[in-house]
Amino acid sequence: MTLATNGSQGDRYSELIWAPNRQVLYQFSGDQLNLMQVADNYNYSTLKGIDASYGYTATQALVNSYVPLNKSLQASVQRIGPIFGAAPKYWWITNGNTRSWTISISSEKTIKCFSSYINSDFQFIFGDNPGANNFTKCIRYGSGWGSATNKISTFTIDGVAGSSNPALRAPIKVSVIASDRATLLGNGSMATTGSRPALSSDCLFSNKTSLITSEAACNWTYFFSDAYNQWSTTNATQLVNTVLWEQNVGGSVMTRATDFVMYMAFTLYTFDPAPSTNPLRLVNTPALGLPGQRGFTSPSPIPVDPAWTLATWSVDEKGHLPANRTTTLTLLNLFDSWWNGNTGDLTAFNYNGAYAAMSWMPILQQLSMIDYEVTYTAPAGQTAKTAPMYRNARIYVWSYGMGSRTSYLGGTVAVIGIVVVLAQSAMAFVWRKETRSLTALLIAALAHSPQNEFAGKEQDEVQCARVRFRLMQQEHLPGGIAFDATSQ
Repeated sequence: MTLATNGSQGDRYSELIWAPNRQVLYQFSGDQLNLMQVADNYNYSTLKGIDASYGYTATQALVNSYVPLNKSLQASVQRIGPIFGAAPKYWWITNGNTRSWTISISSEKTIKCFSSYINSDFQFIFGDNPGANNFTKCIRYGSGWGSATNKISTFTIDGVAGSSNPALRAPIKVSVIASDRATLLGNGSMATTGSRPALSSDCLFSNKTSLITSEAACNWTYFFSDAYNQWSTTNATQLVNTVLWEQNVGGSVMTRATDFVMYMAFTLYTFDPAPSTNPLRLVNTPALGLPGQRGFTSPSPIPVDPAWTLATWSVDEKGHLPANRTTTLTLLNLFDSWWNGNTGDLTAFNYNGAYAAMSWMPILQQLSMIDYEVTYTAPAGQTAKTAPMYRNARIYVWSYGMGSRTSYLGGTVAVIGIVVVLAQSAMAFVWRKETRSLTALLIAALAHSPQNEFAGKEQDEVQCARVRFRLMQQEHLPGGIAFDATSQ
């Protein structure tokens, strides 16, 4: 499946990035096929197998629901379905700039921290005036934290075998981390005053490589709680997904990182099934706002298993991707460019833009791939079960009636036209004149004897042609018509 994105917005980071759900789009394919079959007078037994392939059972009522759409002027199918959005952010981790380190508390508890996590222009992620220009951001993962969300998955992008370029020959390790909580330290400072009791900085900054076997001196549960986390209400602290791209060349490690939180909403998908008016088979959705605004089913982030990222790349856990893929070779070339100090817009390639595409496009693919199941439930206080997601249609047909001003105006014009035509017919009947055929006119012209009307003009054809005649009805003459000259 080919995925392409196109969008526009005002503030670069004021809106989430949304991706339509493939399961809903797949059902639209079934709608279009059903409508085509109904238009060709296929019966219920023929449609039954077709609908089953699209994930729902065909019934006669389902088939009949497509009949009103047939032979309409225009029709559009509408479905209520889920849509998933994300607020992605990517940044660089290099030896001379941003640093990252891992704190291994136990085999089931790990903390990953990043310094110089910049807050540049990310109002949605951090809110207005967060009080810090950059952060130290720490996430946790592992089953020991008491949440099934905290997981890590890894895979490797193999280097180009036999290449003389070290950056192209070295593999890229990809780590996908899902964490239920993240702590943000403004300007990298541990909280020491106010309602947040002090936590020793040695817990975070002095044990970057050592294994901490006891939690007595470092209360990590408190460190990740709302009581300690000053920015716990921001959109970057709950259910955070982080993707790390690491390459080791000659003992030096360069890392690029992308993190995002995912949101879910229900929206109205609209699809025009007619190939003549929608040749690209586009599906439209209305604009969605920010979490907490109207239209959101869940104003909070939703957890995402790292397995979805692996599914996006079509790779198994701890698997390997060959370097001959277009995407993997592009990433290797990007790292090669970064090792050479190219970080801006170059003549042949926009490396920053390319990395943004390489890091964001898998997120969009992941958003579109998430599937769902439908359970029919009864609303509170009711016994009848209703579908939580429904399908309807909007059709355009010819309408006849006299219930509008346009109808009244049209009727008035039609009546006036009828009256005028009848009046003209009556007047023509009363004042009708007997017509003569061309043969009678020719006979009368041949029988006419000049009465000196051409006197003195015999030698001038132009003067002869200017002589005017009037026709008089004379039944006793040949042709019943007499010519009388009116000018000499």
